[in-house]
Amino acid sequence: MITKDEEALGVAFAEIFSSKMMNVHTILPGKVISADAVTRTISVQPVIKRKYIDATAYTLLPVIEDVPICFPGCGDYFISYLPVAGDYVLLGVSERDISNWGVSGGIVEPKQKHVFDLSDAIMIGTLFPGDSVIAPAVESGKLVIRNKLKTAYISIDSAGQVDLNGNLTVDK
Repeated sequence: MITKDEEALGVAFAEIFSSKMMNVHTILPGKVISADAVTRTISVQPVIKRKYIDATAYTLLPVIEDVPICFPGCGDYFISYLPVAGDYVLLGVSERDISNWGVSGGIVEPKQKHVFDLSDAIMIGTLFPGDSVIAPAVESGKLVIRNKLKTAYISIDSAGQVDLNGNLTVDK
């Protein structure tokens, strides 16, 4: 049988744990405030408010500055783009401080001891809420690089068919 003291201790531990978990960040959507092509970083406002433990109040997380942009690619190849103010993006939060790694890469010691901190967010990619204008919907069985309205695109299907729409410029 659990005593009242043990029950109170359990409640206290649960509240402490819940309080600590409020500051563990993993993945969340955000809205781009600004972007810097030189540093390849963005300033971004997380867009989902968080609810306090007592469920009576909500708060918006602060704008996160100097968030590195993750470009898809490997080896000598990558796709580059610069988000613009108003774009929705997916933020991943590193388990450890990334500031030293961001300077030189390689295996490094973390500069700070914090974990899952918003200052270690990375822009993983773009998100589109359900009411976004993406016309037409994404295409199954194709790799497509395009603008939102599909007025300019490159499309490659599984049979090797390549379609190009837009003004073509060829540099020699």
